[in-house]
Amino acid sequence: MSLWIAALVAAYMFGICWKSKLQFARLNTLVLAQPAAGSSTLVIMPARNEARNIARCLDSLRGQSILVANDSSSDNTKQVAVEKGATVINVPPLLAVQNPKSAACLAGAKGATARWLLFVDADTWFEPGFVGAIVAHAEENRLDVVSAILDPKCGMPWEHAMVPYWNGVVFGSIDVDAVHSIQLQQLLAYGQCILFRTEAYDFTGGHRIVVRNHADDIGIARVIKRHRLQYELVRAEHLGHYSPGPALWTTYKRTIYDFFSMNPATVTLQSVVTLILMACWGPAIWYLWYEEEDFAAYVLAGLPVLATLVWYRNPLRAILAPAGIYLVALVALHSLLTHLFGLSHSWKGRKI
Repeated sequence: MSLWIAALVAAYMFGICWKSKLQFARLNTLVLAQPAAGSSTLVIMPARNEARNIARCLDSLRGQSILVANDSSSDNTKQVAVEKGATVINVPPLLAVQNPKSAACLAGAKGATARWLLFVDADTWFEPGFVGAIVAHAEENRLDVVSAILDPKCGMPWEHAMVPYWNGVVFGSIDVDAVHSIQLQQLLAYGQCILFRTEAYDFTGGHRIVVRNHADDIGIARVIKRHRLQYELVRAEHLGHYSPGPALWTTYKRTIYDFFSMNPATVTLQSVVTLILMACWGPAIWYLWYEEEDFAAYVLAGLPVLATLVWYRNPLRAILAPAGIYLVALVALHSLLTHLFGLSHSWKGRKI
């Protein structure tokens, strides 16, 4: 019996890892290109106490029209942004129920006259030509919205453990064609970098519709589907980067529940099954040892590293897969309990 349980866990590990890899590989990759002549873009950056990050982001976007929506920063975020040539506005006081990031994005977009609005986080940075590439891609494919997947530059061990694993869970649960379809309701967007055609943003209400959501990106994806906008999720790891940072747990806690609750039941079920069965890896090893199946136990102990190598890309990072399995399961449980008991989330030192 113990060998059958171990075989089930092992088979699911390899199956879900390769499914997610194949789904991810189906996404288009941005290529360097120039948008049509006269096509204007306004980069909007919500920022609260981002003095450590914002200079790098602004330097990488040099030459672009940039508006920084300063959300009551207590450090010198505003001063750095002005010195780097960005236009800075102060975000109006928030209501208790508002998501600060969505409110900042909304304030930044108010009255914008550019043809395109590119929302980026202050902890992102880009290679030369990124803005032209994403706008040209949208124009060439007649898209209203493009969300770009950036390259995570992880620092601490828990970042290396959690980020690849969660991305694997996500792409093991969704179908890329369904995400892009205007008929099917699977939702996925990455909030670090979203390009909107301005008229589509104004028509839908943009961040005004999701200002009460705990996480903006899945809410934006639902707005896109509701208004049947032409949308694509693209890969841009070679052109854009972001730093997950020390607030990764809080970010995932806010995002995971929205991903579960706003997606169809099939997506949620697949995600939950993945989290549970992958977490059965440890108990399965213990059960094998208890049944004195030592060889099988040692084989199973090494399987997460082999199976998740398609996510972690590097054998040394893949050694952290067991930690990723249990950290993400814990943050998912924390997210569920937070919503179940009506507890608040925190963002940049404020409760929301």
